[in-house]
Amino acid sequence: MANRTLLRYFGLKQTAIVVFVGLGMLVHSPVPASAQPNPKSSADVTAQAEEFDRQKTELLKRLKELKSKIDGAGSIIDKKGNAAEAARESIQEMRAIVGPLLAAVADNGEVSQLSARTLKNAKDRKEMLERDTRFTPEERRRLVEAWAKRVQASEDATKELEKARASFLELMLTLQNKEALIGEWAAIKAHDEVINTIRQLTKTLNDTSGDVSDFITWFERAGV
Repeated sequence: MANRTLLRYFGLKQTAIVVFVGLGMLVHSPVPASAQPNPKSSADVTAQAEEFDRQKTELLKRLKELKSKIDGAGSIIDKKGNAAEAARESIQEMRAIVGPLLAAVADNGEVSQLSARTLKNAKDRKEMLERDTRFTPEERRRLVEAWAKRVQASEDATKELEKARASFLELMLTLQNKEALIGEWAAIKAHDEVINTIRQLTKTLNDTSGDVSDFITWFERAGV
């Protein structure tokens, strides 16, 4: 019985020795060249670094453009996003133009005075020639007739101008009375521009997000 136990002991011991020796050979045996990872060459590393620098530069350019567009959008919204201010500015702009025009076409205004001066000039010249002794009677008659025609033409022209002036004056008064409504429509138009600005900024943000995501993906895959 004791002999059997000794034989089993020595048999197990020999088996253990064989296993340990085998493991030692596996640990110290050289790995085949095909199984070893190929280190990147110097040229590969340089190319990868250059590509990284190019992509980084392009990304920073896009980010700067985005910041500039955000600032621009802020300026537009600050300027046109206030509906009351947009309406007020529109009304002031109209008043600055309509006011002087109303004064010009008003009764006895600049346009009426132009008509009066034109007609008076023609009549004064005709009356002066009727008394002018520098010319022969025949020459004076022809000159007076010529100016008489100009007097009539001036009267006709000034009548037409007076009709146009009165019609335009009525339109200007209507426009003046509608200035509040015009201001509100100007505010609506300004707000439409604000909405378009927001939409453009949204598109820019989405596009730039894609650029950033692509850069991160490349960066992680390249193992830089």
